[in-house]
Amino acid sequence: MKFADYQQIRFNQEKSYWNNLQTPFRIQFYHQGMYFDTPVRINEVTATEVNEIAYSPEYFNFGTVNHDAETVKNLGFAGFKILYPINKLGKDDEIVSMLGASYFRVIGKGQTYGLSARGLAIDTALPSGEELPRFREFWIERPKPNDKHLPVYALLDSPRATGAYRFVIYPVSRT
Repeated sequence: MKFADYQQIRFNQEKSYWNNLQTPFRIQFYHQGMYFDTPVRINEVTATEVNEIAYSPEYFNFGTVNHDAETVKNLGFAGFKILYPINKLGKDDEIVSMLGASYFRVIGKGQTYGLSARGLAIDTALPSGEELPRFREFWIERPKPNDKHLPVYALLDSPRATGAYRFVIYPVSRT
């Protein structure tokens, strides 16, 4: 897939996960394509159960990208982003993005994205080549109405390593 085609695939804002909950947190998903060709499982954790968030092409607007609806109907997500009104009440801002291998990025109030972080780096800058561990599954706790934080758990795998991660997202000061 060409970069210009991938850029046309946009998340349908009205389909943000948790739009119908009394919480300031929202989740939006990334579609597979271009460099992001490996699906990740994304689960929602509630007080009583864990459920996989099922991929649906209805989450996305495909622009003018020519695609076969039958091919994408069970494709899977490439990652997700978390939104929260960190800069202005009533305006959702992207505060966390998890997309591609073990890369993620987080942003604070009044900031702009810069560098990405990695969950794990193996054999970087070696002639043999780098091993790229991948986040392959996520569990996101459904926030309660007054929660000011969002726990996210992740499983990372590679041929030589496995890791379990717990991210606790605090988009506002904890003081």
